[in-house]
This record gives sequence, C-alpha cells and structure tokens, in this order.
Amino acid sequence: MSPITKPPRRQAGQSLRERLTLDVGGYIFYAGGALVATLMLVGVTWTCWLMARPVTPWATTGAAVLILGLLVADLAPRLRRARNYRLGLQGELHTAEWLGELARSGYRVFHDLQGERGNIDHIAVGPAGVLVIETKTRSKSKGAKVRYDGARLLVGDWDATEQFLGQARACRDDVRRRLREYSEIAAQIPVRAVVAIPGWKVEERHASGAEVWVLNPKDRIAAWAVQEERWAGSVSQLSIDAASAMLDAWSRR
Repeated sequence: MSPITKPPRRQAGQSLRERLTLDVGGYIFYAGGALVATLMLVGVTWTCWLMARPVTPWATTGAAVLILGLLVADLAPRLRRARNYRLGLQGELHTAEWLGELARSGYRVFHDLQGERGNIDHIAVGPAGVLVIETKTRSKSKGAKVRYDGARLLVGDWDATEQFLGQARACRDDVRRRLREYSEIAAQIPVRAVVAIPGWKVEERHASGAEVWVLNPKDRIAAWAVQEERWAGSVSQLSIDAASAMLDAWSRR
C-alpha cells in the first residue's frame, strides 16, 4: 500500500496540462502507429510488385496517401488547441503566482477544482470571504485594453460580457451551493466572483461595487481583498475554517 493516505490537492492549470498531454500525446501515439503501418504496407506492396508478384501497388499507395492526408488534416486543429491550452496554462500559472500574496496575508488558496460546469481555476478563502477566480487569457494587439463598467465587459473589441461574467457567476453559485450544503457556518461566508485577465490593462469605469470583479492579477488581487476587508469587515474565523475544510476536501477529489 502507498504510504500517502491523502491525494494531493490539484495544482494551478492542472486541467489544461492534462488536456495538453492527452491531445499532443494521443496524436503522436496514433499518428506514429498509422504512419509505421502505412509505410510497412506500401513497402511490402512495392517489394512484391518489383519481384514480379501479381500485386499492384497503386491501391495501397492511394490508401497510404489518404491516411497521411487525414493525419495532416487532423494535425492543424490539434495544434490550434494545443496553442490555446498553452496560453491558458500560462495565464493560470501567472494568476497563481500573484495569489501567493494572498497566501502570505493569511488566505488559503486552492486551484483547479472540478465543478459542475467545468473546472474552477482558483479559490481563495480568508478575511474578505471566498474569492472564486476565473482566469481568462487572450492574446492581444498592441494598445488593446479591457474596459469594464460593472455590467459590460469588453476585451479589446470583443464583448466578453456573457461568456466571462456568466461563467464567473456560475462558478460562484456552484461554490456557494456547496458551502450551504456543507454546514450552516460555512454558508455564512460571503462568496465573490472574480475574473482575472493576465497581461491586460483593465480600465474600470463605474465598476465600484460591481457583482463581479474584473482585474489584472498582477498587484491587484491582494489590494482588492484588503479593500474588501476594510469596507465589509473581516469574516469570522469559524466561517473561514469551515469553508477551508470544505474546499480542502473538494480539492483532493
């Protein structure tokens, strides 16, 4: 038996690393097998034909070309997905680094929890309550900005209101429900939805008191948490401990 009785907590970006490994590794596995089988088939067929055996190589050569064409066609979307996975992974790791500031301020930070609608990137619990953080990483052109007025979210020229804010709210509601089911004490802790957009300048106009925070995690997450503590007051330690226990158990599944 293993001496480790508890599985480790999930790490930042773990879901994306798993997807990236499966996508790239899976393609290499089946593409390599198909390529070897195709070359063997073509080689045997041409050998028989050159030895004057009654076997024509054209049918098998056509099949080999078709297989190789399918492999090449499948490679392009896999490369696009792998690029997006890598970009998302970099963003989640970047956010996780800045969440270290919260950890030094007494917060407990959890990563990559598997929720009802996919994974929840990060959750921090501490004096400001529970922060449910979704990291959204997008490539950008020079000078592009994020504009947020508390209701509408524009990432460059793209309206991300429904996708980004909607997902953040859904993840927050999932966490809130689990806290209510866990205990009455855990249910008392406030739960805040946060959208972290690494590497972008975020312009906040009339966003004070917004339902969902939108920010660049660099230097901002800890500052906003401290500000929330000052405005709303610190959460009781009993609620923090209860929420932490629930999240710790969840993060080990």
